[in-house]
Amino acid sequence: MQTESTLGVHSAKRIVNVLGEPGSGKTLYAATASRDPRKIFIIAADPAGLETLSTNKIDIAFRAVSNANPFGDVVKTVMELSKLKPFPYTTVVIDDVSSLQLMVKNWLLVAHKEELTSKKTGAIDTRALFGRLKDRMQTLILIIRDLPCHAVWLAWTKDATTNEHGEIMKLGGPLVEGATSDWLLGFASVNILLRLAKVPGAEGKGIVWKREVRTKPFGGFALKNRIGLPDPMPYDLVPGGNDGPLEWSHGLVDILTWGRKPTTRPAPPLHGALG
Repeated sequence: MQTESTLGVHSAKRIVNVLGEPGSGKTLYAATASRDPRKIFIIAADPAGLETLSTNKIDIAFRAVSNANPFGDVVKTVMELSKLKPFPYTTVVIDDVSSLQLMVKNWLLVAHKEELTSKKTGAIDTRALFGRLKDRMQTLILIIRDLPCHAVWLAWTKDATTNEHGEIMKLGGPLVEGATSDWLLGFASVNILLRLAKVPGAEGKGIVWKREVRTKPFGGFALKNRIGLPDPMPYDLVPGGNDGPLEWSHGLVDILTWGRKPTTRPAPPLHGALG
């Protein structure tokens, strides 16, 4: 079914991965995908993300994924979204793919236990399990990719690889199992890495999270279990240049709308706890 897009003729549809440890600010960063929160829709697999939005009084449309049948639930949600005309959202956010894959895996172990159990050993056939898991996650990636809007996949990160001096040699890729990592990185036009900088917040309270934004085009990543540190973005893509981390005033919307006419309007103000 053909669906109209609200992106406009000057904005290419982008697929973005936002990677970070739990609590690194992924959900709040996703909330900056549009200067109008009504243009964002969240497929919520992690309740912590919804709690973060509620705590910060950010009102964004969402659909919580059910544990009863997470795969079917997401498919139904995407199909319902695809029928909306004109399409009301500029960005669909999956919060987060690590939690979603785990939900689908647990569902397979329950709903398809008989088919996945080896007749020889009586144990779960892990090869069959991960084959089905791969098929279902790839299906979700493809149908969300085909929506007429940006797609933002939030994901936890694997542990980074360090040398004997503690210096990071390779950043951990998305915390997902099997070939799903390859698909996420392969389809993405931008990968955004959120990392903690231990800087005191206002009046010495708490800490300030800063993010590092690096990217390569399609096919430019070393895939599989780890990703090498990608090249920095072009200077004109990162507000303020590459000399320091992006501040929260420069939201995800600046990445999604890169190439359109620049705007001086600030992204939505974000305060309080990050999630």
